[in-house]
Amino acid sequence: SSIGGIPMSRLVLGGSVSDTSPAAAAVMRRAEREPLEYILGSVDFYKESYLVAPGVLIPRDDTEVLVDYAVRNIPSGELFVDLCTGSGCVALSVLNNTERTRGLALDLAESAIRIATENAARLGLLDRVEIVRGDALAKPIVDKCFAVLSNPPYVSEDEYNGLAPEIKREPREAFVGGVDGLDFYRKIWYDINTMISFDLMRLSICLNLLMKNESVLR
Repeated sequence: SSIGGIPMSRLVLGGSVSDTSPAAAAVMRRAEREPLEYILGSVDFYKESYLVAPGVLIPRDDTEVLVDYAVRNIPSGELFVDLCTGSGCVALSVLNNTERTRGLALDLAESAIRIATENAARLGLLDRVEIVRGDALAKPIVDKCFAVLSNPPYVSEDEYNGLAPEIKREPREAFVGGVDGLDFYRKIWYDINTMISFDLMRLSICLNLLMKNESVLR
């Protein structure tokens, strides 16, 4: 990776940088606690690299567990839904590592729709994914699909107040899921009872649910 044409290794080792250079501006942005991924403009996730920008959640390594499970369990030719798609990393990594699957990716933020579409184009997946603007808390967008995947907002209002400054530079709505953080999980859990056509794939979202808070399933 580089900033302003200057390799990251040179910056880390203390190479000289003009105060007016893009690299100097990047250093200032980082000093103001802007996430490094926004400064670089991309992030590695699963086996792909994704564009990211302010207004879109930065992909995290722990979400790769969900992608890996989906890749190993969604058969060729099946349709899956990715709710709260953000950069599109979950849907697109699943598509890029499976054969003839189809994805429907949903997000409410226009910035997410734009970035996810750019990422789909970069990976050559526009013909296999439909990226739709919509609310994951509203009526389900399909009647039936093989799997529902999601990394939705999961932080409570109180928890959000104690998060690091870097996280607060990301979109708040990508983290806060209501008073207790579980609004999206409740809605998704009830929806998949009628949406999915293969019960085993409930585990794909259970993985996330159990990592966050198993009480939503009670």
